Amino acid sequence: FAANVRSSRVPLRIALSYSDYPGESLVNNLNLIVIDPRGRVRVGNGSTRAKLSPDTTNNSEVVHVRKPRRGRWTIQVVGSNVPRGPQPYAFALSGDVRA
Repeated sequence: FAANVRSSRVPLRIALSYSDYPGESLVNNLNLIVIDPRGRVRVGNGSTRAKLSPDTTNNSEVVHVRKPRRGRWTIQVVGSNVPRGPQPYAFALSGDVRA
């Protein structure tokens, strides 16, 4: 999915969520990956100061960019482990964007 950010004055927030199969820990793992217009990659629930490390313990992930760069942002949902598929999901985004 791609979205065009029209203003850097409005924060960009992208959220992914899915209902996982019952288990003691996460059964299926989907990752939210967001790529800005210059190619910088962000992952859901990742720190902006840490190494790129996808979240492997939560079924909800968020990327929040306080001052997003104007231009085309790419949003990917990647199944890194889906032994009980298919895995439906939903994502939402807010900001000064046009899909």
